[in-house]
Amino acid sequence: MRHARSFSDRKSGGTSRVAVACLLGMVTLAPLAGCSTTMGGLAGVGARTTTAASTNQQAGITTGSVSSKDVSGAPSDKAEHVALSTSNSTALPGVAQTDDSRRSAWCDYLVNNANAQAEIIASPSVSASTDDSGNYSVNIGVNLLDYRRAELVRQSGEVKCSQYTASRIISSAMQLADEAAILASAVAKEAYLRGKAGEMEKIAARARALANRGDITNQQADAVFRQVSARKAELETARADIARRKDFPSVEGWQITGRNRELMEAESRLQGIDREMRTLDALSVNLEGGYRALQADTLLGDPASEDVYAKVKLGVKLGALSPRRRAYEDAALAARQNSLNEELGGPIWRASYAESSGAKALPGLKRARDQVSAAKSSAERTAANLSASERPELLASALAVRVEAIGHGAELAGANAAIAQIEENLRRLGSLRQ
Repeated sequence: MRHARSFSDRKSGGTSRVAVACLLGMVTLAPLAGCSTTMGGLAGVGARTTTAASTNQQAGITTGSVSSKDVSGAPSDKAEHVALSTSNSTALPGVAQTDDSRRSAWCDYLVNNANAQAEIIASPSVSASTDDSGNYSVNIGVNLLDYRRAELVRQSGEVKCSQYTASRIISSAMQLADEAAILASAVAKEAYLRGKAGEMEKIAARARALANRGDITNQQADAVFRQVSARKAELETARADIARRKDFPSVEGWQITGRNRELMEAESRLQGIDREMRTLDALSVNLEGGYRALQADTLLGDPASEDVYAKVKLGVKLGALSPRRRAYEDAALAARQNSLNEELGGPIWRASYAESSGAKALPGLKRARDQVSAAKSSAERTAANLSASERPELLASALAVRVEAIGHGAELAGANAAIAQIEENLRRLGSLRQ
């Protein structure tokens, strides 16, 4: 009866672990084979690795009668370990390890490009002409409104930088969130399994000794070895996940609070600059002055002459005064603001959708986590009961169930880390709206 109970507990525990894996895949947009759920959602924002995991260590254990190696594949004393920053972290996966006081390369491009354009706009125009009679003139002119136009161009470079920064942070909070949750789970699982390596080594050695004495069959010993090998494979999978993500860029110290508002304000300011630029393009206040020299015209009897002149020229395109122009500009501003919240395409809408998806998926992930926790406790009780029996044939089952409980513990550690990360994500994404 105890043996049958062990099988039942292990079966339900396996189902719970699959449920956690499927739900975590759903939340992190990384669905696993055998999981039918396809709803995408939010994963983690804020996890990062500070050093490289020791992913190239070989975890070896033999399943025969020869002596076994360390099942954990633990790194040497000189190897670096992976550190996880969870709910109390200020790190956010993003584009580079920098902070807001440091301008991005794209912002440098936008500002310098605008400044170059403004230098040309604000400069006066110089021209000269001559003809075959020897007459020539030189003049210089400037549109006084060009100085204001140049200033607006410079301002547009700064505003476009603010627009780009806000948009980039919003996108980073979503795009790299999935990887952060997977990383948080993998680091927790790797640490747990690495900590249980010695215990699994002893379990494998115990199974070998029992088989050599004839207390259990080789088939029963092999079942224990397979369980240990499965935990070893899970450890290597976790390390591979860490290795793939340990060099992912992160943004340290970036503030994401109010970025939605900042993006909308930048869009509004750009529309205001465009509106004023159109007005300036329709107006002209030109000042022009120059020197003109005319040769004598013997045919007409005109003497040679030279003079200095100056003139003022005012102009306006009447379309600038059209009420329809104002209506079009108002409609353009409203459309641009609406596009930020447009379904499927708008960056603010995508961030809001990621937040709501994560909030919806989180309760299911917590329920699955609780099921794994219950399965782990049940497996530990079953292993203790079987170990207390004096029947040798039950010892192999006790050892196998102990290794199974370790697997549940690794899944539980990964689920707890992912849940903590997702909860922090929801707080961070919610702060975008402040």
